[in-house]
Amino acid sequence: MGIEDAQVAPDGTAGWLVRYKVDTVEHPVAGKLILWRAGRVIQTFKGVPSFWNWSFEAKGQQVAYRGGPLHGMTVCELREVSSGRLIAKWDFESGSKRPPWTAGLGN
Repeated sequence: MGIEDAQVAPDGTAGWLVRYKVDTVEHPVAGKLILWRAGRVIQTFKGVPSFWNWSFEAKGQQVAYRGGPLHGMTVCELREVSSGRLIAKWDFESGSKRPPWTAGLGN
């Protein structure tokens, strides 16, 4: 159904959220985060079930995103761009101090 929230990292990596129709929801859902560099897709992350916000971190070497159900608790994850490896995870209801890498992901 479209793309949104396109961003470009300092190293030239570009990323965007892909929105598509889900049968049980009236509006399109951001269900994929695509990362592109040097003319090709280098990573695709799937929402669980959707993405709310995202940002590049560490000059484009990492990506942080907030996702979760359409209603309810969301989770923030920090991943390595090159491998997709999970580096860190944090949720708003954990009671732990909010990590700096979540600053661009909203409340």
